[in-house]
Amino acid sequence: MNWKNFLSSGYIFSDNENELATRYKIINIVLLILSMLLILILVVYVFIDNTKGVIIYSSALLLSVFSLFILRQVGKNNYKISIYIINLGYFIILILGHLHEPGEHPLVAWAIIQMFICFFILDIKLSMIISVWYVFTVVWLAIYTADNMIKYILKQLLPIGFVVIMLKILDKKIIEGMIKLDKTNKNLETTINERTMKIEEEKRKLYTQANYDCLTGLPNRHNFYRTIRNWIDNDKDRNLKFALFFIDIDRFKRVNDSFGHPIGDSVLKVVSARLNSISNDKNFLYRISGDEFILLLKYNDEKEIDIVSYKVQNIIKPAIVLKKHTLYISVSIGISLYPSDTVNYDDLIRYSDTSMFKSKKEGIGLCTRYSQGMARKIQKNVILETQLYNALD
Repeated sequence: MNWKNFLSSGYIFSDNENELATRYKIINIVLLILSMLLILILVVYVFIDNTKGVIIYSSALLLSVFSLFILRQVGKNNYKISIYIINLGYFIILILGHLHEPGEHPLVAWAIIQMFICFFILDIKLSMIISVWYVFTVVWLAIYTADNMIKYILKQLLPIGFVVIMLKILDKKIIEGMIKLDKTNKNLETTINERTMKIEEEKRKLYTQANYDCLTGLPNRHNFYRTIRNWIDNDKDRNLKFALFFIDIDRFKRVNDSFGHPIGDSVLKVVSARLNSISNDKNFLYRISGDEFILLLKYNDEKEIDIVSYKVQNIIKPAIVLKKHTLYISVSIGISLYPSDTVNYDDLIRYSDTSMFKSKKEGIGLCTRYSQGMARKIQKNVILETQLYNALD
């Protein structure tokens, strides 16, 4: 037997229907316990050969079993109707039992049990309805069956009156508790939302600080390395082609030394904005250090490399006017190609850096594309310089 399915009456409840699911569990548990209790009482009446008792408790047991069945048929949102019908049936059986065996069937005890069960399953309204039914029933029984009407009424109604008062107090406490709980939940939800928003904001700040340059707002060195690694690692078939432009501002140190770092920062912002204006879905700009930028260009035809190189040089040429200063800036560019020059990203960066320094060595505002001969020449010069240094030492 699937107990989960039994307790939910075969219904499936969403996360927003936890209260409804709990009510169904309570109803089914109560009906199951009541059925077991009625079976025990029925067995006793069978042994003592009390036919009236057997009939009454058999009727109550059948109603309990039928109630478990009907809860599965009415639809999960119509359980209240079922509860009213079930309780009306129990109350009728209760009255009939008391009429046949007044001494054997304590009416007030069963009525109190029924009131408490209805209060916890549904709400206080049903308990009050049962109490009203009970009052009318007791008065009617007192008129027609009791020898001492006043004594009978007091004996039957005083406990019910006490239970009604208790349920009203309990209901008030529960409502107050629910209001406090709801208020606490709302405050907790507000606090959680505020903290979540702060955490998300801190995460955004940390992500921005880790991946973007704080001065220019461009993607930074870390962002660049992640991008180029992903491009190369994901290009298993070597179908991707891209150029790496290593861009360096010419004589930028002189700008800082002559006009100060605030002017130097302003120049960097202007240069960044100009370079970024030619970025699109095929080329991507990064600031990797003080006056150094990298542009990644995905291309199909190598003519695109010359076009972008020309754009970079020309967009930097116009004068930069800052306060009382008018500055003319140029950039030196070194270019390496993937995969024709190398398929290793460290080598690709090193080759473009080497090409950029060759541009600077030959003048300003120049662009140089990497070649194998260039690397050998630079390596030869480094070896020669080392030998000269060792000889002088």
